[in-house]
Amino acid sequence: MTVHYGPWAIARLRAGADINSINPDRLTGDWRELYGALRVAQNGDRAAAFMRFVNAHPNGKAILQAVANVPPTLTEFPEPDEAAQNARDRRIVVEVPDLPKPARLTPAMERAAAETGEFLDTYAGYVKQIANTLPCDFSEAAALAIASIAVARRLHVTTYFEPAIYPVLWVLWVAESTIFHKTTALNVARRLIRATMPHLLLPDESSSDRLIQELAGIEPVNLHKMPHEQQSRWRKAMLHAGQRAIVIDEASSLFGSFRKDYNIGKIEVFLKAYDCDDEKTYSTIRHGQVTMRWLYLPMLGATTPAAIQSAANLQMWQVGLWPRFVTLVPERMFPERITHSDAPIPRPPSLDRTITALLERLPQPDETPEPGGGPQSKEPVSLDVAIAAEAWRHWTRYNEALSYDLQHPDVTPDDRLRKMYGRNAVRVLQTATLLSALDWAVSGRQEAPRITLAHYARAHQIAETWRVNAHRFVEVMDRPLEGADREARLIAMIRYLNARGEMVTIRNLTRYLNWRRDDVVVLLQQMTADGLLEEANSESSRTKVWRLIQT
Repeated sequence: MTVHYGPWAIARLRAGADINSINPDRLTGDWRELYGALRVAQNGDRAAAFMRFVNAHPNGKAILQAVANVPPTLTEFPEPDEAAQNARDRRIVVEVPDLPKPARLTPAMERAAAETGEFLDTYAGYVKQIANTLPCDFSEAAALAIASIAVARRLHVTTYFEPAIYPVLWVLWVAESTIFHKTTALNVARRLIRATMPHLLLPDESSSDRLIQELAGIEPVNLHKMPHEQQSRWRKAMLHAGQRAIVIDEASSLFGSFRKDYNIGKIEVFLKAYDCDDEKTYSTIRHGQVTMRWLYLPMLGATTPAAIQSAANLQMWQVGLWPRFVTLVPERMFPERITHSDAPIPRPPSLDRTITALLERLPQPDETPEPGGGPQSKEPVSLDVAIAAEAWRHWTRYNEALSYDLQHPDVTPDDRLRKMYGRNAVRVLQTATLLSALDWAVSGRQEAPRITLAHYARAHQIAETWRVNAHRFVEVMDRPLEGADREARLIAMIRYLNARGEMVTIRNLTRYLNWRRDDVVVLLQQMTADGLLEEANSESSRTKVWRLIQT
């Protein structure tokens, strides 16, 4: 029988234990309230105080039963072992290889990192008051995504390997429904964006053709039937046609749409927009050849572990979709309960002021396009963000660690993680650019942002938390699904292998699904017995293969 600290503590106090033998910090809710009632009672009156509390409490019977279930001989609280505690909390335990020493921050850099990021800290603190179980690194990444949306391809860093690195971010929250309040937290982001820059948001959902038309600045067929305010907003949006963002709840619906026949090519549009291509031309059914210019597509989305497993497939790793995302997964899939106020909480005015100031200081779009050039025919003016010499020297060591040292299979065996590592160093530059931009917006100094050692150090810290989250993301993707979800995933993989012309063998299924071999074998046997699959020998060898039975 599992004994929890609350009932055990009250049982010990009823038995006459010293009040100082109980740790009140470990008590929550009703147990903490009951502890307070017993604390003020004299030793001989604890039993009476206990019964008064139980009789007056709506859950008195449950409290009484829980205390009665504690064995009288249990004088020491049985601390759960670490494995049992991790299982109870559904904790995701991952092993992350350490950075080589030259790539780590020094104590002085750690102190410098605390000098920047006021917007991030204010935003995360505000969200914590509303969606109190959402991890702070989720909110921190959302704040950076909001800044990325505001930039709209108007800041870049020049490097020896890339003439312009724009601070475009894709952020994806992966956590269970309800308990983490993801939708509530996304709505916080939406309200701030709509209050300051609604013209920089794309529709949440659209077909491949309509997405291309939006990014190319082609007006919707019902534009003239829209209310005047919406028409004005759309015309303002066309000044940033290819530099708008998506904020989407249930992002798995977007990933699942990539597989629809009518959305062929949609995933490529997203990849090109993330890579900030200068120009991309597509053939559409309604408008013929359509050209998207000066692409830049930030994204903030949320989904659940089960939904991401169902929507994902091997192609999304192969084309580099997942490595482009900052994927955030809670360490504990069942978070600790945190109390919060029921009173309305106003948004800190500094958040609106900072984003508005950033929008005003960035170069403004040219509202006089070239004759015959169509929407946004001129490239947006982008400021070159300089980086301090010391910050650059340390970044080169970090880049070498992520792109070489940690790429060795003996250090990072999982190829998916190596792909995600490969983008982390550039994310440091992108994050440092956004931190410098947020400080620059409110400072009124300099003609362009400049990345200081403080900006770099804070960006390094953030990127390292993202590296840990990448491991959790891969762990979540690999966890076997249950019941019908597992069958659906296996069937989808069989169809995928058939389409590629590869044999449906235990080896291939284990490798592509990243499941344990025993799990694959058991499920194949169950589905064969249920008449969903049939077993056979391959035509070219004795290797056993499986085929779907068409019903």
